[in-house]
Amino acid sequence: MQLKYINYILTCIVALSMVSCKEDPIMMYDPSTTKSTIYFSDRFNKALTFDRTIQNDNEFISFGYTSTEKMDSIFILSVRATGPAAQEDRTFKVVADEHSTMKEGINFEFVTVPVILKGRTTGNVVVKIIRTPDMKKDTLSLKLRLVSNEQFQTNIQYKQNNAKTDSLDILSTLIYVDDITGVPSLWTSDRTKSTINTYLLGTFSREKLFLMMDILNLTIEDFNPTITSANSGQHLDRATGWASYMQYWLAKEAVANRFYYEADGVTRIRMGISYQ
Repeated sequence: MQLKYINYILTCIVALSMVSCKEDPIMMYDPSTTKSTIYFSDRFNKALTFDRTIQNDNEFISFGYTSTEKMDSIFILSVRATGPAAQEDRTFKVVADEHSTMKEGINFEFVTVPVILKGRTTGNVVVKIIRTPDMKKDTLSLKLRLVSNEQFQTNIQYKQNNAKTDSLDILSTLIYVDDITGVPSLWTSDRTKSTINTYLLGTFSREKLFLMMDILNLTIEDFNPTITSANSGQHLDRATGWASYMQYWLAKEAVANRFYYEADGVTRIRMGISYQ
C-alpha cells in the first residue's frame, strides 16, 4: 500500500512538472530572483494569432494622402513589464537599430523618456515621425528595439502563436514611412479607369485628390474602394456626382479670381471632359 502511495506521489510530481514546462515563459517570473522582463505588448497580442503566410508584422506610415501642412506624425508603442508593479518609477531603454535608414533628429525623435511609472506595469515609447523631402521618393525604415538596463531585462524575444505554428519578435518593431501618393483604384481599375480618366475626374494628380477630399469632405478610402463587376456602376455614379459638383465649385471660384493649380503651378485643376 505504501509503495502504491509513493508511486502516486511520483506520478503527480511528474505530471505537474510537465504542466510547468508548458507554461508561457512570460508568466514564469520570480521578483526575488530576477528583474522584470519588458516587451512590446502590441506585438505580444498580435503574436497570439500571427501567421506570416497571410499577415505582415511590420508597421506602415504614409504622408502621401495627408495635407502638405502636416509635417509630423506621432507613433505610440505600448511596453509591458512582467511581475508586479513597483513603488517607484522605472525607466527602460529603447534604441534605433543601426540598420535603420531613418536618422534620429532628422527623420524622427523620441518625444518622452521611456518610463513605467510607479504603481503601473505598462509604459509607452512615443516617437515623432518627421516628414522629410526624401520620403517623396524612398520608403524609409525605423527599427526600434528594447534592450536591457539596470531595471529591466529582455530575455524573452519571441512569442509563439496559439497554434504553435509561428512566432513573432516581441522586442523589436519595424516601421516603414513614405510620402508617396499612390494612384487610387478609381483611376486604375480596369472597370472604371477609362471613364474616370477621360470623362469624369480627369487625369489623376495629388493636388486634385487633396482638393476634392477637402471640398467634398471625402477620405482616401472613398477613392480607393475594391471595385468589382457588381459595384463598378455604383462607384461611377458617385464619381459623376463629385465631378459635377467640382465643376460647379471651380467655376464659382474662378469668378472670384481664385484658381487652383497642379504641381507645376501653371496648369489649372480640371475634371474630365464631360465636366469642364
